[in-house]
Parts: sequence; C-alpha cells; structure tokens
Amino acid sequence: MLGIISLLLYNDGRATDIRKLTQQIPQLLSMAIWLAIFTAIIIGFVVHISLGYLPLALCFVLAAIITPTDSLALDAVTENITMPKNVEASLKSESLFNDASGIVIFNLALGAFATGNFSFAKGLLSFIVNFFGGILLGVILGWCSVKIRTWLVNKSMDTSAVIVPFSVITPIAVYIVAEELGTSGIIAAVSAGIVSGINQSRLKLTSTNVQLVTAATWMTITNLLNGFVFVLLGVTLPTVIKNIISKAHKGVVAMIGFAFIIYAATWIIRFLWTKFNFVQVNGRNQKSTAKDAFLVATGGIHGTITLSMALSIPLTIASKSFPFRDELIFISAVVILMSLIVPTIVLPFILTKKQEGSQETIDEQRSQMVDFAIQ
Repeated sequence: MLGIISLLLYNDGRATDIRKLTQQIPQLLSMAIWLAIFTAIIIGFVVHISLGYLPLALCFVLAAIITPTDSLALDAVTENITMPKNVEASLKSESLFNDASGIVIFNLALGAFATGNFSFAKGLLSFIVNFFGGILLGVILGWCSVKIRTWLVNKSMDTSAVIVPFSVITPIAVYIVAEELGTSGIIAAVSAGIVSGINQSRLKLTSTNVQLVTAATWMTITNLLNGFVFVLLGVTLPTVIKNIISKAHKGVVAMIGFAFIIYAATWIIRFLWTKFNFVQVNGRNQKSTAKDAFLVATGGIHGTITLSMALSIPLTIASKSFPFRDELIFISAVVILMSLIVPTIVLPFILTKKQEGSQETIDEQRSQMVDFAIQ
C-alpha cells in the first residue's frame, strides 16, 4: 500500500486532465463509488455461495480485491485499436478512484475478519470518513507540496537533486499523514496527485532539465513497480499452487472454475449497470447502447492494483497463518488473467484498427515542421 500503490496512484493523479475529470463527475461518482460498492456486495455474496467454506468477511475481502480496474492495462490492450472516446474516458476516470474505493472496502473487510464484528452503520460511516476525509486531506497536503515546490523554484533551489526526491517522497508522506489521521492514505495520495497536476503551470517554472529528469524518473519508477508486482506473483504462485493442491477438496481446477464465475458475475454487473443507464457514458439524457455497455463491461480490466492488494493480505493473524490466503491470491490472479485475455481476443473483432501513417508521410510532415521552425 505504502511502497507501491500510493506511488502508482499519485502518478496517475498527476497525469489526469482536470478539465475532463470535472466534466465526468457524475460518471466518476457512479462508477468509482456506487458501482464499486455494489460490485463488492454482490460479488461477496456470489463468492460466499460458490465457496461455502470461506468466511463471509473473507468473501468481501476477495470481492474488494477484484473491484479496482487498471487504466494502464486498458491502454496496453487497446494499443492498436480505436476505443470510443466517451467509453475510454469513463473507464479511465473510473480506474482513478475505484482503486481507492476497493482498498477502503478491503481494509474494512479485513478489520471485520480480524475482530469478528461488523456493523453496517459503522462500516458505512467508516467508508465515508476514509473516502471523503482522504480527498480533503489529500487536497490540503497536495496544495502544501505545490507551495513548497514553488518556494524552492523561487529560491533557485530547483535542481534535480532537490526536486526529484521531493516529488517521490510526497505521495509517501501524504499516505503516512492521512493514515495517522484516520483517513485513507491511498485516496489522499490520488487527490494530492490531482492537485499537483492542476498546478503544473506553476511548476513549469522549474528548469527544463529538472522537468525532463523528473518525468524520466517517474516513468522508471512506475515501470519498475508494475514489473515488480508481477515478478512477485511469479515467485509466489508456485508455492500457492502447491499449497492448494495439498488440500484435496480445494484443487486448482476448482479454483479456476470459481474465478471464472466471479469474472462472469463482475462482467454482467458492469454490463447491466451501463445498459440500464446508471452511468451515462454518452452524457446527460442520452441512453447507453448495448455496444457501450459491452465495451464498459469488457474494458473493466484488472491489473497491478488488484494484484498488489491480493499480495498485501497478511501472512499471519493472531499469531497464526492467515486462513485461505493461498486461495484468495490464486483466484485473484486468475481473474486478472481472464480480464486481460478476454478483451485482447474480443475487442479487435468489435473495434476498428488504428490507422498508422506511412513512413513517407511522417518524413514529409517532419520536413515541413523543420522548414516552418526555420522561417
């Protein structure tokens, strides 16, 4: 949560176009909050029915893990095909905050399992405090970080050795402060990133060299962290499979079947949510088409955040091994793979392929740009 997810989501926040985000607030609330909560509740009960031996609290832990979607994975899958702009914008704005929603639900479910007590009223209050308190605190701390960076620039201390470490430390500091104050550190990191993105015009007073180094550093960090999580899965999965095989009544094939049921249920929920116009991807007073609903459902791809949450399930609880940890990680991994494979196969048949210009056209346009610059 602290070392991986907070950094990744802060960087996503920095890259967000605030004008597009403010135009999509209704879609954002519908998909990142209400759909996330609804999905977690329905999938929690689906898991409980499918896996009767799994405690209800852990069913909701698994449901929370597979709630977040990943915009980076969506970009990778749709790299060579043209996704409708309205659907793509809705999916990307959703992925920015439904990670946080899923993590809040994940922490609540883990707490309920650890204590054995859960109150719906207290859980709802805790969600509101965590979510909206995290947003408020993230905005305040993000504004403070921008002020500090502006002060550093004005004092001519805008060197790579100062600005780059400050930029990387910011989401970690925001996360720690927010958690200490009883709100969601993840949501605070996202909000701080958005505030930093809004104030890019001020921060552009930083020298070009520092901007380039900062951008390259963040690109390196995000690539390393995304890669690290999947390498960690590769290291963990053989042990997980071995442990599952040793439990005769909970074999690998059965786990794959349960994962398929969960993925199918999630897909249906997303399809119906869009088809019945709970989210208006085409703007106000325009009903979503069946194609829009299909794309929203299929485009709900899971990735690094889901995997990070699965791997962050504690190893022990009350000095004993955390029960069913292997099963939860394995099912999460299979759901991730399904969410990647299905759109990779299906979407190219529905959407048009991107048209790339020929090398001759690119060379001609480059020559025209150079001539214009010389003039």
